[in-house]
Amino acid sequence: MFNKIKNKKILITGNTGFKGAWLTLFLNILGAKVIGYSNMIPWKNSILTKKNIGIFTKQYWGDITDFKKISKLIITEKPDLIFHLAAQPLVLEGFKNPYQTMMTNINGTINILEVVKSNNLNIPLMIITSDKVYENNNDYYAFKEDDHIYGDCPYSTSKACTEMISKTYYNIKKNLKIRMLRAGNVIGGGDWSENRLIPDLVRSILKKKAPLIRNPKSVRPWTHVLDIIYGYVLVANNSLLERNSYESFNFSSNTKNDFNVLKITNKFLKKFNLNTLKIDKRKNFIEKTYLNIDSNKSKKILGWQPKYEIEEAINITIEWYDDIIRNKLHPTDKTIQQIQSYLNSLQKYEKPSLRKAI
Repeated sequence: MFNKIKNKKILITGNTGFKGAWLTLFLNILGAKVIGYSNMIPWKNSILTKKNIGIFTKQYWGDITDFKKISKLIITEKPDLIFHLAAQPLVLEGFKNPYQTMMTNINGTINILEVVKSNNLNIPLMIITSDKVYENNNDYYAFKEDDHIYGDCPYSTSKACTEMISKTYYNIKKNLKIRMLRAGNVIGGGDWSENRLIPDLVRSILKKKAPLIRNPKSVRPWTHVLDIIYGYVLVANNSLLERNSYESFNFSSNTKNDFNVLKITNKFLKKFNLNTLKIDKRKNFIEKTYLNIDSNKSKKILGWQPKYEIEEAINITIEWYDDIIRNKLHPTDKTIQQIQSYLNSLQKYEKPSLRKAI
């Protein structure tokens, strides 16, 4: 299933972030030689900590907008494949700081593309964008990969620009191998970002306060991080076999799983014995009521299927935080446990094992 990943040198930008940390451990267990590049030094509750990160990755620190530094890294290490996740990933932060959001998300991606193009490097690029890149008019429609790309807020605009710039680089030089990977709202343990539903709920639980939620009726394609990472790695494995090309893939939960914000909130409240919540009725930012994406292409071409239905995805996420908060498990250990359980459940897969960093 992942036969081309083992022993490959794989660079992950943004590897200390939420998805980046899961991907780092996932690839490590698959036997890849992981190289990390990030500007975010982990803190004590991060999946990867400052003390243990060197076990799982050869780590470099720096900003993705620093062209000289990222260029030197790629040319020196000569990775077999790059996952580009380094970004400003938050919609509300985009409104607060549009300049930094655009600089990081657009220029950071240009830097990766330019290094590979200008040095004639044959490195497949897995560029992580977002379900927010589609023109969304709240039409209760699941977007397909060839639907119109558009941005109407700083974050979505930065990601839409990333898509268009990547396609432009491919059009300039057809010997590039670029995959644009778009995911729905990703949930899972280890996400501590501000102004995201589940991290905000967890912070309220820790403080024993009633959580404050926005837009309780909003529906998103909630998908567990392991299902998303599984899709990313399938694309990467295939890309090591395929010819140069430009391709995009959607990954999200099954469209029938339309869970709104309030349903997820109530599951957390029940688990942690909280009885009240507050609804933020302020309209400081424009957020879409409905967003979903169609993953049929990924299912047909890659054989990808989300393993977790939304109910189970939420339960596994709650389990992660519960084991960290109440049972005092280490975040790294709990994450590895969930990855190994996930991989063991996949058919035609060798028993996973951790490897030391290169």
